[in-house]
Amino acid sequence: MRIVRDLLTVALMAGGLALSAVTLSAPALAQHSHGEHEKGPNGGQIFAVGPYDAEIVVQEEALIVRLIEHGGKDLTEEATGGDLVLLIGGKPTKIALVMENGALVGKLDDHLPDEVDAVIRIKTKDGKVHAGKGELEHEHH
Repeated sequence: MRIVRDLLTVALMAGGLALSAVTLSAPALAQHSHGEHEKGPNGGQIFAVGPYDAEIVVQEEALIVRLIEHGGKDLTEEATGGDLVLLIGGKPTKIALVMENGALVGKLDDHLPDEVDAVIRIKTKDGKVHAGKGELEHEHH
């Protein structure tokens, strides 16, 4: 857990999104009652991100992120961008999320490990930044 907290600190210090704009209440950073790595409507992993859920789908060369209501309604059109900071090999790797074809997309330079600590930040049209953290798991195909 200390690694994830330290990763969040590194992510916030990495820049790109102002610290003053980040919603950092304890409930916003805690995963709510999804159970262990719940799957989203597109088969991705669910992370609690402020008042929303973020579904992260790992593809071979990209991460596809959708913003959804806790009830499942897709709200990705409310997002304007964001980033993911992944702890890979003990080093933080920042991946920008940009809107492409109705989803936030982050390009991968290399394959991800099967499990990686992650901090996600999503900026919404109202100017707020919502953050969440957890362990991103996926299977190589």
